Amino acid sequence: MKLKSLALTAALLSALAVGARVAYAFLGGTVVSGTYAVSQVVPISLGGGVQSLSAVVDYSTPTFSAATFTTGQVSTGSITIADNTKLSTAAATESIVVKSTSGALGDFVSMSCPIPPGAVVVRVNRDWVYGPNVSSAAINLAEALTNNSSCLGGVQFIASGAVVYATAPVGGLYNAISVVTNNTTTLTVSSATFLGGRDSAVVTVNGTPFKANTNFTVGVDSATSASNLATAINAKAPLNTFVTATAGSGATAGIVALQSKSAGSTYNLPLATSNSAAVSVFGPALYGGVTPSWTLNASFLSAPSNGFVTGLPVLYSTGVGSPAISGLTNQTTYYVLAADANLLGLATSSANAVNAVLIPLASSSTLTAAKTYSLTPLPFDTGSAGFSWSVSNSASGPWTDLAGVSSVTYSTPGTSVWSFGALPFRYLGVNVTAPDAGALTLQVNAQGQ
Repeated sequence: MKLKSLALTAALLSALAVGARVAYAFLGGTVVSGTYAVSQVVPISLGGGVQSLSAVVDYSTPTFSAATFTTGQVSTGSITIADNTKLSTAAATESIVVKSTSGALGDFVSMSCPIPPGAVVVRVNRDWVYGPNVSSAAINLAEALTNNSSCLGGVQFIASGAVVYATAPVGGLYNAISVVTNNTTTLTVSSATFLGGRDSAVVTVNGTPFKANTNFTVGVDSATSASNLATAINAKAPLNTFVTATAGSGATAGIVALQSKSAGSTYNLPLATSNSAAVSVFGPALYGGVTPSWTLNASFLSAPSNGFVTGLPVLYSTGVGSPAISGLTNQTTYYVLAADANLLGLATSSANAVNAVLIPLASSSTLTAAKTYSLTPLPFDTGSAGFSWSVSNSASGPWTDLAGVSSVTYSTPGTSVWSFGALPFRYLGVNVTAPDAGALTLQVNAQGQ
């Protein structure tokens, strides 16, 4: 096993006092299977030699938990033709019944305009007369309403017997017309407002609207309408690059199943409907999308807060039913390059991991259920792990073993203290032998004058 001097650049602190040479340094690092999980290995500077020097070293075995990563999972959702008859437009209607011609001279009918403000008001003996019977009164009332209906947006009035039937143009706007009479003994209305006006139902997928009888044809039944809607979605660019629509059959007739073409939470595309009684959506968006832990042909994968360090050997395992990842073999040991706390790469050797020679993950997956893989650190094996001391007058060596100072062979975590006395050298080095598997951590506090 190769020996190296260990020091963590970011943690190194050394200082020299005027009139007295002082070495005061902290260093630490993690040794993994012959490599170091530190940015650079440097020696401890003694500032040109010391009269006395002592050191305290704490050493232990870090604990690593298994990490997992997953394939991607596509987003899914559905659109249901809830009532095929309500997909298309309908006209709002109202009716006024003349019950008697013996009312007061001030009897009136009032209709509010669909777009406020304003109203149509027709009064007896000002705009119309009852006449000799209820049928003639209804005819006169229908004519008066027609003559004063300019703000009603094309509502038509027809008298039949004692009833005046009012029919508005199609659309839900006309449901807002309110109807009032002041004398219900002579004039009654079927409802307080016009009823039944309906716009064509619109379902929206990721902001793209599909309007009944405009963007898709309403069929003779819900199954046909659902099939027409699915065809329209699949033909609509650029939406069809993100999602596929499939019309159901049999027990699922009338339902359009949606599935994203790529995996990831970004494909939980929004869904909406203008009329849930006609066409409903399963939820406000596609759901279930899981972003893959790796990208096709990339070398890094996401394993949040894995705690791994570079060079760590891990056993790769494929979960039950998980598709194979091209580039990796099940139940094989690989070596980690820890890019950061959440991102890592895999290599075929510890040296490759340190040098960023990584295995490209050449296949990903877009499954409807994410599959999980595991990376399990190998059990700790000390081998000949340990450390000793050496000295040099150059930071780059050559290094000489420090005679008369015992080395440590690692077996269990512990602390050791050394007193070196005077050292006429500029640098002190910690020579570390890595464990055969797992990792070894060191924290060194060396000081003197």
